[in-house]
Amino acid sequence: MGSGAFGVVYLAEDNQLGREVALKVMPRGDPEVADREGKMLAALSHPNVVTIFDHGQADDCRWLVLEILRGPTLAQWCEGKSKREILARYLEAGAGLDAAHRRGLVHQDFKPTNVRLDEDGHAVVIDFGLARNAESLDGLTPGSGSPEAVGGTLLYMARERLLGKLGSPASDQFAFCVALWEALSGERPFGEQSDVDARVLELSRAPRGGQGIGRRVRAVLERGMAPLPGERWPTMTVLLEALEEAVRPAPRWPWVAGGVCVGLLGLAMGSRLVTQPGLVLPSVVLPEPEPDPEPVAAITEIRDALEARDHNRARQALDNARPVLRRAGRLREFVDEAQMVAERFEDDGLTHEALDVWMMVFRAAEDLDDETLEDTADEKIKELAGKL
Repeated sequence: MGSGAFGVVYLAEDNQLGREVALKVMPRGDPEVADREGKMLAALSHPNVVTIFDHGQADDCRWLVLEILRGPTLAQWCEGKSKREILARYLEAGAGLDAAHRRGLVHQDFKPTNVRLDEDGHAVVIDFGLARNAESLDGLTPGSGSPEAVGGTLLYMARERLLGKLGSPASDQFAFCVALWEALSGERPFGEQSDVDARVLELSRAPRGGQGIGRRVRAVLERGMAPLPGERWPTMTVLLEALEEAVRPAPRWPWVAGGVCVGLLGLAMGSRLVTQPGLVLPSVVLPEPEPDPEPVAAITEIRDALEARDHNRARQALDNARPVLRRAGRLREFVDEAQMVAERFEDDGLTHEALDVWMMVFRAAEDLDDETLEDTADEKIKELAGKL
């Protein structure tokens, strides 16, 4: 039925139940990991995930027995469909991906051709041949791979995977958002660059196009495609909730009614004051607002971590500080702190980590519309990428 670098799919017959099935045969790898992941896949029961009837190992292969879906792929189905229809099907596919994550599974190759429609027209995520459970991925050595070694499709791979790191729910989320952006706008958000090094740099920039995507949906997808995993949505569950909220029409009449009431009240009060000559209104002294302690605490945590030379703590503190300082209108201070962290990482030989932080500086520079800072960050990114 099909083949690729990571397995072959055969049309087969279950001669006990008398039904046609798809038989996917893959390299076995670690037999204990293969057995554990086979059981987890078989236990994954969700209407938006392909049904896995059986699994096992033989010789140097492992195999999955799957239901056959003969409907079109999501890529084929989306042609000519409205944005509302496309969003509805992608929300279903996202629910399937979320169900896998809740079971501890990472798909690792989500793309529009790995989703098919069932006979009722609902989206079903397929091709879990590359799926791994998070525990086994944690046991592998990150950074030792390559896009080819870790598997996946280049145009939907997150930046960390292009750098040879292993898949995670955050990288699945990135692929989902790239696919939906492409379906809604007809454009690939990061072009079609096939050179890995050039693509890593491209993923540090804002996504392309998307003018036809609604503002609220666009904001949700942009966060899901952030270059750093920690800047994306916490989980697929939260991402899907944000998407559903973004497509929900905002109520109009309650606001209009409220505006009318406030306007009438203002007119009534104004007319009363006008009809009382000589009325002196008492002066009102508003109390000074309490300073927000959160930004100060966020900056203090970064500096304490740097002083203790605790790199992991410094990076986590920086991730936590960005939304806090942005909300407080103090993004420039975040840039100052991030540059200090990046310099410390570089001095300590942590090139990957320094590159990640300069990516954060670049994104902040875009938000600040500071072209000089963008150029500085871009040069540092290129310099550090050349050292990897």
